[in-house]
Formats: sequence, C-alpha cells, structure tokens
Amino acid sequence: MVIDRINNWFNLSKKYFFTYKDNFFHLSYVSNCPQSIVTSCIKMPFMKHYPERQLIHSNTPFMKGDFLYAELEKGLWVLLTDSYYKNNLSFNPIYDKFMGVDYYFVATSKISNVHRMPSYRINNMTVGNNSISFCKPGKDFQNFHFKNSNEILYMLYFNEEWAEKNILDSPSTPDHIKELFEDENITFLNFGVDDSKHMELANAMFDALTKNGKPNFFELKKIVPRYLESFYTSYTKVKAFQNGQSSAENLNKIKLIEQELMQNLHGKFIGIETLAKKYKLSPTTLKKTFKNTFGNSVLSYFNKGKMDLALKYLLETDLKIKEVAEMLGYENKSKFSQAFKKIHNKLPSEIK
Repeated sequence: MVIDRINNWFNLSKKYFFTYKDNFFHLSYVSNCPQSIVTSCIKMPFMKHYPERQLIHSNTPFMKGDFLYAELEKGLWVLLTDSYYKNNLSFNPIYDKFMGVDYYFVATSKISNVHRMPSYRINNMTVGNNSISFCKPGKDFQNFHFKNSNEILYMLYFNEEWAEKNILDSPSTPDHIKELFEDENITFLNFGVDDSKHMELANAMFDALTKNGKPNFFELKKIVPRYLESFYTSYTKVKAFQNGQSSAENLNKIKLIEQELMQNLHGKFIGIETLAKKYKLSPTTLKKTFKNTFGNSVLSYFNKGKMDLALKYLLETDLKIKEVAEMLGYENKSKFSQAFKKIHNKLPSEIK
C-alpha cells in the first residue's frame, strides 16, 4: 500500500512540470473528473483564477487562453477552453489511483490552423477543422496542439449515474446510442462534423458561459439535451473509429501529416507514398487511419483545404481568379474552376 501511494504521488507530481520530446512540450493534468481537471489547472504555474466568473486564464510560453467551467447539477459539468498555442503542445491525462473515475465526455473542437508562410499572399489565412469526440470514463488520451493554432473546445462531462438516468433509461435515446455506451470494445470516438446546427449549439454554449461575465445556468441546462441529441444525429451519419484501432504514435503521425498538408496548400499533392515513407507508416495504415481520423481520404482532405483557401482568397482579396489559380498550383484557370466547383458547387466566377 505504501509503495502504491508513493507511485501514485510520483505520477500526480507530473502536473507540476513539463517535458519536451519529438518537437512537443508535454504538460499533464489530473483527469479523473471535471473537478480534478479544474483543480489541476488552477494549480498549474502562470494560471490566474477568477472564481466569481468560473474562469482560469493562462498566458504562458506555451499558450494563451481561457478555461471556463460550470457544474450544472450533480454529475453534470460544462467545460470550455478558448486557446491560442504559441508552441507545439501536448496535454497528457494522468489519473489519481485513489480517486474514482466515472465521467464520460462529449466534446466538440473548433480548430483554426494559422499559417504564416512566404508563399502566402496574405498572412493569417486560416483553415478550419471541426470534430466531435466521445470518451468513456478513464479512457482520455494524449492530445496534440500545433503552434500558431487556435482552438475552442466545448466539453460536456457527465458521470455514470447521470448517464444511466438521462441517457440509458430515456425512451427518446436511440438504441444504437445505448449500444455505444454498453459496447466494451468502444472506448473513444472522434469524427469530423460538418453540421451548422451542431456548431450553433456549441456557440450557444460558449455564449451562455461567457456573455454576462459568468455562467448562465438556466441557458446551459436548456442547451444540454439539444447538444446530446445533435451528437446522436452526427454519430449515426459518420463511421466513427475506436481509439484502440490506432496507436497513439500513429495518431500523432497522422496529425503531423494533416498539418503538413495544410501548410502546403499552394503546391501539388505530396503523394501517399512520399508521406508514408517520411512518417514511417505503411501506405495502407496511413490512408485508413487518416480517413478514420478526419473523415476523408488524404487527397480529398487536401483538395478541400486547397479550395477552402481559394474561397477565402476570392472573398477577402482583390486577386483575380487566374491569380488565385496560379497561387494554388493550377496550370490553367479551367482546371482550377472545375476543382473549385466540385467542392463548393459554384464556379469561381459566381463567387468573384
């Protein structure tokens, strides 16, 4: 028992220091429950806590941003982070062996990767990336954030007792959602979301936490069931993947590949074989894990990113269509227009 407590103390002490490995700074936090996450963040260096606003502000060499929290009722919390990352940063969940672990979470991430590259005509062009995650108790995992990216993370935490009463025993919950909770083989899901209504709910959650300088509990309680229903709907539309299907190392490589693709939108597609060789993955593993993670094939994801950037150029600059085509590596205006219409269902000339 003494050895167990010493080992547990040593594990928990990780939250007080950081390490650096593989181009990432690594920070740890106690992830047993929302209360432990909040407490852990408050105790981190350089954090400023505003209890009346239920807000923690961070301005460190790693990141700058706000962390908001609200306990709506017993077993139900809303957490929200709005952060800008100054360096590549990884958050590593750790668990107190002597504290219970019984919280699920459904999280929506809204990420903008900001690229400042010489080939960009205008600085601060952004490419968005939205996704939903579902995690079972004690199955949280290491997550990575890239330098010069902005992320808003909307998190709904609820414990097993709350889930039993409000989800599993509810007649309005679809059977496949109940099966998801009961399936021991599925511990974590993540999938892209392209649903404006879901993002509207996430934004409403943001407003209810921040608009009046403190959480609006009445509004948040109204949003929760709609947010869960939207998650149910999104889950039925997307083939989600189990976290266990890919190692944490492979998932890290896939996220690095996605970052490289988004940083090379002005050039030609790098190619599966080249990426697989560079990141030491088999082409099959690369293609399968990338699609499971981002919901599209590598080439489709790259082409969409390229055309999303093209749309921003057309809407936000005085560049001509031919100039945008050339900037994005197209030999002629016609091929660019065809590619643009395939993604946006309109020709560039209908936009400009």
